[in-house]
Amino acid sequence: MGLEALGRARRRHRALVLLSDGQDTRSRAALADVQAEALARRATLYTVGITLDLSPPIYPEADRKGREILRQLAAATGGLAFFPKPDDISGVLDWINTDVNGQYTLGYYAADKSPGWRSIRVELAPNTRRRRLRYQERYLRR
Repeated sequence: MGLEALGRARRRHRALVLLSDGQDTRSRAALADVQAEALARRATLYTVGITLDLSPPIYPEADRKGREILRQLAAATGGLAFFPKPDDISGVLDWINTDVNGQYTLGYYAADKSPGWRSIRVELAPNTRRRRLRYQERYLRR
């Protein structure tokens, strides 16, 4: 539903904050399909994992898998995954807001005008220190 709402957004850069435990209880789409849809809509996903942090965990394998799904969704779209303690969620949301507002958009004109998936690779100059790039490595030309 969030990705559908982003499709109606007027701005070119779209970000979605997903609050979830990462557990797949009623999905109608596979992880790869969700990633492809997010990339097709040029959306950056920030995932915020809401977990209980029980020690020992009640379902350790499910918790590990849920966290990995949230990490994969975020990484595929150039976003970040967070797993804060309940008291830290507000601070994480503030940090995401700052990150989104501080982003730049780079554009180019592709020589190939046919529809389909395109791969992108962005590199910093070798002497650039303390800079990290996050970006979508693929996009869909329609």
